[in-house]
Amino acid sequence: MAYETIAVTETNGVATIRLSRAKQMNALSFDMIDELADALSRIEEKDGVRSLVITGTGSAFCAGADLKEVLDTVGVPGKRDFLDVIAVLFRRLRNVPMPVIGGLNGITMAGGLELAMCCDVLIAGESARIGDAHSNFGVFPGAGGAAVLPLLSDGRVVLIRQYRPAGGGMVWEIPAGRLEPGESPENCVLRELQEEIGYRAGRIEKLGEMLTAVGFCDEVVHLYVARDLTPVERALEPDEYIEVVPVCLAEALRMLARGEIPDGKTQLSLLLFQQVKF
Repeated sequence: MAYETIAVTETNGVATIRLSRAKQMNALSFDMIDELADALSRIEEKDGVRSLVITGTGSAFCAGADLKEVLDTVGVPGKRDFLDVIAVLFRRLRNVPMPVIGGLNGITMAGGLELAMCCDVLIAGESARIGDAHSNFGVFPGAGGAAVLPLLSDGRVVLIRQYRPAGGGMVWEIPAGRLEPGESPENCVLRELQEEIGYRAGRIEKLGEMLTAVGFCDEVVHLYVARDLTPVERALEPDEYIEVVPVCLAEALRMLARGEIPDGKTQLSLLLFQQVKF
């Protein structure tokens, strides 16, 4: 297959992928992501290929994501979907069943650094310049998350208590989790309901969204309420201990007023649900 953004060769059992958008400093575009995914599939299927080398052309290994293309084509709302696609590609690269060598020939920044970190071995030339520029803009990239307020048939809500080192001990919260690459917030809350408290929801409804730390992070947490709950087996991680505590809404709000619930997503979800109660 002829590629436009990369070049692929194979010699003596070593496959080489060269990022070939030199004018754009090999920034990751939609086309490059698709072509890299296709090239990985073909390399994995080819007999006799024992290792893979990834390098760049021109003055850069990879300068990160082509955010100009993203904003010009899908705009700001589509940025997170684009970043999710990159995350899927990186996860796949980490799981390639052969040694992957990164040849850092120049600027290796932001998403380009993440690409390099997916390799098993890195060899940096004298021209390599490695770093990350997010701090220059006062922004820490967040993966995003979703949280859910579970509502029992008797009107009680389900809170959880779990140990949080950053919180200095046990913290009252609602079930929540990080969005996996390509995962919808709805699927995330359904997964967390089962894993953390052992319930399956008959329906979920969105309460709103929150920016967790807008001064330095672009992370968004999606807030939901879950109804028509059915008990199922919990699926906690081996290192997790979570106490499940059903309480009436009035008591949860009193706990909030007494300062016993410091977690922001839990505070906002309770207050939003108090207002709407749809």
